[in-house]
Amino acid sequence: DFEYVYMTVLGFAKLHALVEEITKLNNGENFTRNPGVQLLERACGMTMHGDREGSNALLRSAPGAMLEAYQAAKASGKILEFFRKAFDRKADPCLEGRTSRLMHFAEQQHVPGTSMAPWEDISLQRLPGDAAVKDV
Repeated sequence: DFEYVYMTVLGFAKLHALVEEITKLNNGENFTRNPGVQLLERACGMTMHGDREGSNALLRSAPGAMLEAYQAAKASGKILEFFRKAFDRKADPCLEGRTSRLMHFAEQQHVPGTSMAPWEDISLQRLPGDAAVKDV
């Protein structure tokens, strides 16, 4: 698991460095026709669903989500648990899945009374067309 965690951390760091180039190249197409996703795969070692709404926002927020989860683990003294739960090599390998696990871990470590929103509220999930105003 060390290699998976190590490569994922390096991938997120590379994403942070290349995010503007990747978002410019993201044309909203399937990965086979999307130069942004192809650059993400080559440079960062992970894929994503570039054809989904909010994909560029995910690209910009993913590295910060990792840092937030690590900070939460460090503050709670659960570093080992962080590496075991937030990095699952058998789970969804796309950027959305990896970021979701990081945000979920950070939320579990959340101390009541602080300002962190639940990960479901800030994740990039498409709302149905008939969503009520309160859901938006």
